[in-house]
Amino acid sequence: MPSEITHTREYRGEPMPSLREALHAPEVFSQLAPAFLQQCAIRPSQLASVVPRNQSQNYPASPSASDKSRSTTPASSRGSSIEPRSSKRKAEDKGDAKKHKEKQHRKELSDTSCDTEDAIEGRIGFACSKAQTAGNGAAAGLKGDKRQNALAWGGGLSLLLDETLLQAARQDKAEYGIDYPHGPKVQALQSRLRTAMERTAEIGNVHVGSTMDTGSALDEQRCERVPGSTSKACRVHPHSPDFRVCRSERRRALHIQNINRQLDSESTASRRQPRASRLS
Repeated sequence: MPSEITHTREYRGEPMPSLREALHAPEVFSQLAPAFLQQCAIRPSQLASVVPRNQSQNYPASPSASDKSRSTTPASSRGSSIEPRSSKRKAEDKGDAKKHKEKQHRKELSDTSCDTEDAIEGRIGFACSKAQTAGNGAAAGLKGDKRQNALAWGGGLSLLLDETLLQAARQDKAEYGIDYPHGPKVQALQSRLRTAMERTAEIGNVHVGSTMDTGSALDEQRCERVPGSTSKACRVHPHSPDFRVCRSERRRALHIQNINRQLDSESTASRRQPRASRLS
């Protein structure tokens, strides 16, 4: 850079003094500085090289970026978009907790879908005509389409509810002459069903209290694929090539076993009842 910067243009009808002259006269510099900087294309950082050492203290330099970053003024007061570290950390922790909660919720929904599928397949042999496509549903363990499973479950439940309520209503009409739904038989059945549904919703397991209930911590021995593996082999029973089939077949076998045990128990109890004496 030259030792002295001069300019020959006029400013307000008068010859424009040199930059060095203006710097030695503060009152002139304050008026002409914008014109000097604009017309001479001088960057503020170059001023230090032309300001005399004995005059530099009269013109405080603009704070640098590093000085601003070291300012004690809060970032929010300076209009900065940089948040304090603690606030960022809290936001990250809150986001992680939300993701974990959503992941847990999806896992619970997928387990419930698989349980309802096993409940109707294991009892009546229903299988969806449309298979579950690759994705979250298949990875969770569904064999049939989620919507078809839900429709089948709802349709079967509606039919069974109608049949059982109609039977109770017939008894109320014959024994008490009371129309549906005010008879004691119907109300007792409705109360029993509500209690069972509330218990299932509270515990979070479709098979609680049913013939597919193992009577132990069902989720601890749940048939699942090995986490992170592309194989469908069962994690609990490695000899089973498909954890979905392994799960449904074991629950069906448990259902059949419990039904037969209940029938045997009732048969044994009826044989133990004392017969009425022929002399009486």
